Amino acid sequence: MVISDSGWENFISTDYIGDWAQYDPSILVSYRKIGDIVFLRGLVKNAGAATSSILTLPSSIRPIGI
Repeated sequence: MVISDSGWENFISTDYIGDWAQYDPSILVSYRKIGDIVFLRGLVKNAGAATSSILTLPSSIRPIGI
C-alpha cells in the first residue's frame, strides 16, 4: 500500500482570517497531509479581536465531509 504525502506547504498571509497573522517571519506556518492525517506547524498571533478560526485549510487537505 502506498501512502500519499503532500509535503510541507506554507500558508500565505491571505489565508488567515480576521486579525490572525504569522507570529515570527522566520517560523513559517505550514501544513502537510500524509495519508489521512493532517499535520500543522508554526506559530500565529492575534493583533486584534479574537475570532474562533485562525485560517481555512485548502479543500484538498480538509477532512472528508467538512
